[in-house]
Amino acid sequence: MVKKTGLALGEVQALATRILKAWKASREFRMKDATYQDFEAAHDGFERVLKDIAAKNRELDELRKARERAVAKLWALCTRARSGMRGYFGPKSSQYQQVI
Repeated sequence: MVKKTGLALGEVQALATRILKAWKASREFRMKDATYQDFEAAHDGFERVLKDIAAKNRELDELRKARERAVAKLWALCTRARSGMRGYFGPKSSQYQQVI
């Protein structure tokens, strides 16, 4: 389970980028349990995930547009069919009552 940081993604991304830049310029900086390469790999992994999410969002946007076109077409057909049933069977018919 991932613990939420309470930070905005943009804030984390910006801070990590600044740290990476500063650490790259001052390689003498050390941390006991992480190297520059570890930090860079984590940063690069984060960036890849963000790009993957953006690509999936573009795909979803296209699917959502297709869904909206499909629902509009189906709704128009439903409306026509209901009106047709009213005219054909009559407004008090059991067939029309099923579709209102």
